[in-house]
Amino acid sequence: MYRLIPHTSDLEVLVEAESFEELVKESVVAVTEAVAGNVQGDEKRSFSVDGDHEEMLMKVLEEVVYLQSAEQFYVREARVRGNGRLEVELIGGRANARDEIKAVTWHEFWVKPGWKAHFICDL
Repeated sequence: MYRLIPHTSDLEVLVEAESFEELVKESVVAVTEAVAGNVQGDEKRSFSVDGDHEEMLMKVLEEVVYLQSAEQFYVREARVRGNGRLEVELIGGRANARDEIKAVTWHEFWVKPGWKAHFICDL
């Protein structure tokens, strides 16, 4: 579950999930649905990240934002497996973009026990 919260010239996101992997998936969906609709395609992008929970979530979100901006690739589905590091597979393609995320910022970025996360996207 995630909530998009109006924020002055930015997008504030609060995410809750049952596990860290689900938290990452929900975060990816949130940053996609915030800026694009009607994602079409079955293209895949795979990568892995490591670090602590905050670092791994930030790295995944940075990759999602990069793919949106550089390749016009928007995520329809995310698959995440973790075991000390995250293996991420993104499935999607083109979409009707309404806005663009320039960056996910470290300002007020956190991941807390109970699998909650908060971050702000610069639009």
